[in-house]
Order: sequence, then structure tokens, then C-alpha cells
Amino acid sequence: MERTKYAKKEKAALRIPDISIPPQVLFNPSLTSTEKLLFGILQNLAQEEEGCCRASNNYLGNLLGVGSQTVSNAIAKLKRYEFIEVSMEEQNGFNINRKIFINPKFSKIRHDAMVKIENQLKSDGLQK
Repeated sequence: MERTKYAKKEKAALRIPDISIPPQVLFNPSLTSTEKLLFGILQNLAQEEEGCCRASNNYLGNLLGVGSQTVSNAIAKLKRYEFIEVSMEEQNGFNINRKIFINPKFSKIRHDAMVKIENQLKSDGLQK
């Protein structure tokens, strides 16, 4: 009972609700486990904060138990695969505020990715 209380307080302190990862991300063979978990965290933080996530790489890295460079690489990869969009606000030539959005076209991207994954599983003989 005491452990459950602690876990709830810890989760509330981190501002992270339960994390869900869509199957199109979870079963994407091109993504690492860290990238998949990061997507779930970004998705949930974006729901809480004006539709975007403003968390720093350091904060996200602490949640995942990885360094900020690993987070930076994962964000770049999720962006390259068009799962997320990143916008930067500049002031005096310096990036001062990053916003990470879940791509609004994600449902189509998810569908296309799932079809590709299903086809790969079929070709590997893992699915009928």
C-alpha cells in the first residue's frame, strides 16, 4: 500500500500520466526501445501542455535513464520518420524555446507504417 502511494506521488511530481505507445510505433522495427518510449512520453506531455511538449533533452533523458544526446538523436529520428514535428523560437539568433508536436497527420502515417510492418511480418512468415 505504501509503495503505491509513493509511485503515485512520484508520477505526479514528474507530470507524466500513464504512457501509451500506439502499435504503429511500438512494433516499428526501425525504432529502438528508447525511441518508442520517448514517443509515448512526448505524446502524453503534448496532451497536457497546449498540444506540444516543451521538455528539455536533459529532463527527458532523466526520465528514460539516458543522456541528453541520446534524446536529441531519438527526437531527430522521430522527426525524420514524421512521427513528430519540432518548432524552434529564436531570439537574437539563439534558439530559446523548442516545441515538439505529435504530427497531425500521424493517423495516416500510423496506418501506412502498420501496413508496411504487416507486410514485413507476412514476408518473414510471422503472420498469416
